[in-house]
Amino acid sequence: MDSTSHETVFFALAQRLAVDPLAFEAEQHLYEDWGLTSIDLILVSITIEDALDILIPMDRLENVQTIGDLVAAVNGVAEDASLHARFAPAQLDAAQGAQ
Repeated sequence: MDSTSHETVFFALAQRLAVDPLAFEAEQHLYEDWGLTSIDLILVSITIEDALDILIPMDRLENVQTIGDLVAAVNGVAEDASLHARFAPAQLDAAQGAQ
């Protein structure tokens, strides 16, 4: 687990639920253990997006059940964004050079 994503998820959940972020464990269920609703998950994801400057597509949240699932989804989005940022400029330069 990426520590930045891990911490960001825990703090976003803590803010939404008004609890200590140290109370969370990756295997805990968001809905069963913490009583989150789908709206809560969307609001938490918006907080995470703002903190990490990423956009989490809704389809990435569809199968999220545990805190660990949410961290994995955030890591996946962050990795995709990082790859896009690294390779998009080179591809753009190659395309412009071909014109």
